[in-house]
Amino acid sequence: MESAVEAELRRQIMAWVGERAEANGGFLRRDELLDFHLDGQKLPVIDYSRGIRNPASFDSTLSIVSAAPRR
Repeated sequence: MESAVEAELRRQIMAWVGERAEANGGFLRRDELLDFHLDGQKLPVIDYSRGIRNPASFDSTLSIVSAAPRR
């Protein structure tokens, strides 16, 4: 993907994450991150089963998720 196009997609994704986090007290649910849509196309922000999300059309990793420590 062209770097300028990918950079704009990343900007839009981060703006959406920021808006959703602000609306939810700083948190997003997994189902929200899996159901992100951009211009009518589904583009999950996280991977379904792994901690690293590498969309085929992106030149580099989109997100890395880790579990919070359990008490």
